[in-house]
Amino acid sequence: MKLWKVTFVSLALTSATGCRFFSSTSDPKETPVQANQTSGVVFVLSGQSNMAGQTPFMGYENQVRVPNVKMFCVRPYQFNVDRETLKPGEPPAVWSDVISCGADPGKTFGPEVWFAKEMARVMPQTPIYLIKYAHGGTSQGCEWQPKEKSPAYLNYGYPQCKAFVEGSGKTIDALRSYDRLLTVAQWGQNGLAKDGIRPRFGGILWFQGEGDADGRTIYKFLPENYSQNLNHFISQVRKDLGQPQAPFVLGMIKCGYDKAEWNPKYSPLFTVRQAQISAAKNELNIYTFDTWDLKFQADGCHFDGPSMEEVGRRFSKVVTGIK
Repeated sequence: MKLWKVTFVSLALTSATGCRFFSSTSDPKETPVQANQTSGVVFVLSGQSNMAGQTPFMGYENQVRVPNVKMFCVRPYQFNVDRETLKPGEPPAVWSDVISCGADPGKTFGPEVWFAKEMARVMPQTPIYLIKYAHGGTSQGCEWQPKEKSPAYLNYGYPQCKAFVEGSGKTIDALRSYDRLLTVAQWGQNGLAKDGIRPRFGGILWFQGEGDADGRTIYKFLPENYSQNLNHFISQVRKDLGQPQAPFVLGMIKCGYDKAEWNPKYSPLFTVRQAQISAAKNELNIYTFDTWDLKFQADGCHFDGPSMEEVGRRFSKVVTGIK
């Protein structure tokens, strides 16, 4: 079983220099890549609130810079409703030296900060590129599924997902989360290509599942279908990013309903965690680590500062095989 708790096992980076990054629909003549400029490694970071970053800096520098690491960060509120374009007045999506990419800019951070710091320490001569898009409160069963193709939509359809999204306080626009992840990844790729940079693909970092660990009877379809939805998501996002064998590293959730309304012996939280373990055990190049020993803030669902640091480090340890 590829499950990390205290001991971390090696995971070699895949994809040789010069192999395909993301699939692109742009004319290659518009984004020429010089062979002698091919270098570095790129990761895609995504998920819901603990990936989006709800941890206050509180004593940390509110802008953290890490040598040799660049960040491409786009947040959900920056998008226009009903389409994958930025709202008028939003700053352009650009690569930056600032790697803090919290849900509340300048005030919060996610695992990207200490993932970047640890990667830069282990690979000081390698340029590292992070592309991040995450949306808090989202479910695997609804918001992160490719429409019309997913088992989620085939099994229970749009109306139930619409009810979940609206019931969790989001607009129906959240159902575009999967498409927006692909859009942000493409924007990030295009930005690197314009500078003649084509890094090898290091993998996908994923922290999500709290939204599916819902114990309310009206939403029982989310935990009960999580395993099928997760496996479909991993397969489809790898395909759509043009990396069908890419390492997929997911952090196991700690927050969710321990008992279901419809059956007090059924634990949505345990069901989601078991699905995450099973994916890593049974599927190629899927890896996971536990977070059960880490601590939450007072809200009981988002990691505190030291624990968010550790989440970032654990992502790095799985990716690099630090001993």
